[in-house]
Amino acid sequence: MHDKSNEQFYEELCDEYYEKVYFYCLRMASRHDNSRDFVGECTQETFLEAGKQISKLRNHPNVQGWLYVTARNIVNYSLRKMYKKKKHEINMDYMDLDTENESDFVTDELFDYHGDLDELCIKVLESLDAGEYDLYVDYYKNKIPAVELAEKYNISKTALTTRVYRLKRKIKLIAKCLMDNSKNN
Repeated sequence: MHDKSNEQFYEELCDEYYEKVYFYCLRMASRHDNSRDFVGECTQETFLEAGKQISKLRNHPNVQGWLYVTARNIVNYSLRKMYKKKKHEINMDYMDLDTENESDFVTDELFDYHGDLDELCIKVLESLDAGEYDLYVDYYKNKIPAVELAEKYNISKTALTTRVYRLKRKIKLIAKCLMDNSKNN
């Protein structure tokens, strides 16, 4: 085996162990994220690392063990990274702005609102500044994906998510105030 070139050794390594490492990664990730893409990426990263270390692996006493340890480390690192990302991300499609002290006017008050809903919408949108209105149109009306909006506004996706969250909260509060005012008049 030592007479072979590094490329030949690497190809044989991939042929012999790729499927085994893939299923090992699948088992490792099955409790967390068993998507084929995630497992495939971890397996690919394992073999990319093996390619970088190929000259050392040629003389390693337990190549299969090295691959499994590397795969385990990559899966664990990727899961930690994914967990941290999800922990700090706000999923814009499922944002729930309600708190215990705040009623959900969409389900409670909006259906009981006896005024003109179109007029309410116009008043709410008129209460927004130009930047907020543009974001509203881009995100809610034109349904531009967050990644594209972040590029358009030259901000990070996290900053965009925060802006959309604040905009949604502001719209909700304005609508609530307007509906409360109409009840009192």
